[in-house]
Amino acid sequence: MNLISTPDLAFVVDNLEEGILFLDENRHIVTINQAALHMISHKEDFNVKEDIIDQLCPDLFPGASCAKDCQETGICSLMSVDAEKEKVEELTFSALDGKKVTLRMRAIALSSSEHLARIAILLTDCSHERRLEEEVKGVKSRIRGLLESTGIVSADSTSL
Repeated sequence: MNLISTPDLAFVVDNLEEGILFLDENRHIVTINQAALHMISHKEDFNVKEDIIDQLCPDLFPGASCAKDCQETGICSLMSVDAEKEKVEELTFSALDGKKVTLRMRAIALSSSEHLARIAILLTDCSHERRLEEEVKGVKSRIRGLLESTGIVSADSTSL
């Protein structure tokens, strides 16, 4: 007896906040969930079948170091040779609305050799985290400037 039906599992995967790309053994995309589509679709006239399915994964992420490595070696560079280590790539690009999008990517090998999908690429949108980090840096800089101008902290001090 199966624990969950295939349609129910597909429904859950499609409704996750995390994006998932499923790749075949040659790194071509065989399917993608809705969250991943939302994260990477940076064209207004976007067509999943034409623009995503059967495309090489690294072609979707030009400029990413993992994409460059993947194209050079012919293997998914996020797949770590050491099972104990997980390789994570962070990629930043501009979305349709001009906002900067930062995705954290990692890969999982799928164990079944009887199905087309062999690798799952997991995408987490960490854009909000990065924007908050930038805001904190700005606030720290303004506070430091105020403290320096009042003489409380010297310009060569490393605190704050």
